[in-house]
Amino acid sequence: MRETRHPNLAHYLEKTSHSGYTCAVTIVVISYFSMYSEGEIMKKGVVLAVLVTVGMLAASTVAFARDFAIGAEAASVNFDGWGGRFVFHIPRIPLYFGVGGVAESNGSAFDFTMDYWFTHSRLTGMLDYYIGIGGYLALGTGDMSSFALGARLPIGLQIWPVGSVLEIFLEVAPAWIPITKGGTSPLNFEVQPAIGFRLWF
Repeated sequence: MRETRHPNLAHYLEKTSHSGYTCAVTIVVISYFSMYSEGEIMKKGVVLAVLVTVGMLAASTVAFARDFAIGAEAASVNFDGWGGRFVFHIPRIPLYFGVGGVAESNGSAFDFTMDYWFTHSRLTGMLDYYIGIGGYLALGTGDMSSFALGARLPIGLQIWPVGSVLEIFLEVAPAWIPITKGGTSPLNFEVQPAIGFRLWF
């Protein structure tokens, strides 16, 4: 185990069982949605997104403590167009969140990521890497109507140009998206690349 750059992260990394919990929760959620029709999936997906957002906002009320991170990233699916995503990490919670979206007159689209890093180590000097497991949810309305739910495996490189305050990262996340607006598709895979930064407090 390397000397961690974030005081609370060493405690998180010792609890590798969290990756099993994250995987189990993802499987349960995917199995739950797979039992419903397209219309029901959309309705339940909206409810889930609202609950996740409310939960994250509630947690953020205690966020400004040691080991809080906030930032942004440019993200894509299969390198086909890029969008923005707000990213953050909350103290005492070993998860990394991302929330992105776009709203236009003809509709809106939002996506959510939640990852647990089960490996996080230093490569050399200012360069670190991490490997994790997480979930992905995308919702769209109007002309942007869409739905996607699945699991992902984020693999990232981190550069620390300003001590442990500024992190610049490059990430590629192979993703399995078995549930979409069109129904279930067990062989639906994609790549979710991202590049961005986090400020640590």
